[in-house]
Amino acid sequence: MTNSLVRLEKHGAISIVSLDNPPVNAASTKLMNALHERLDEIELDKETRCVILTGAGTKAFCAGGDLREEKDFGTPEGSKAFQELGRKTLNRLENFPLPIIAAIHGYCIGGGTAIGWACDIRIAADDTVFRAADAYIGMVPSLGHGFDAAAALRRSQPCARYFAAGPRLRRQDGLRFRPRDQGRLESDLMRKR
Repeated sequence: MTNSLVRLEKHGAISIVSLDNPPVNAASTKLMNALHERLDEIELDKETRCVILTGAGTKAFCAGGDLREEKDFGTPEGSKAFQELGRKTLNRLENFPLPIIAAIHGYCIGGGTAIGWACDIRIAADDTVFRAADAYIGMVPSLGHGFDAAAALRRSQPCARYFAAGPRLRRQDGLRFRPRDQGRLESDLMRKR
């Protein structure tokens, strides 16, 4: 099953959901609504036992909120509606009735990091770069949930520094506060077994 922004593939009891919003799989309103549609389909599928969430292409898992869209909100109400949709999306991932594994590669920035953290398990490829872009570019988190997710994962000084300063972190740096559960080489990340 396909959608222009979110693809769904079935492999037996595994459903693979791919965010597909080139070039960096930015979380736009349309992408998040399409993700909800795919999750609805999976919930109705009695065969699925596990979900893998990944980003299409090789450049990014998800580079966060779509800044092209955010600059056009125009009103506080438009911005608030986007933030509420982001929170609804993250809450849906966190409370999904099936386990969701985030297969993270490339850029995982801002809201993309929050999406990854909302999943039950995170596996990051060697080329993964995490960044709290909101802090780096001086804006309020667009999905409005990153701070809560980080606190739930682990209260730590490196984690606080990450959200306050927005440094770029490689997958290996993540060992300090565990934004991911395991690491894999890119070539092994989504290999069919």
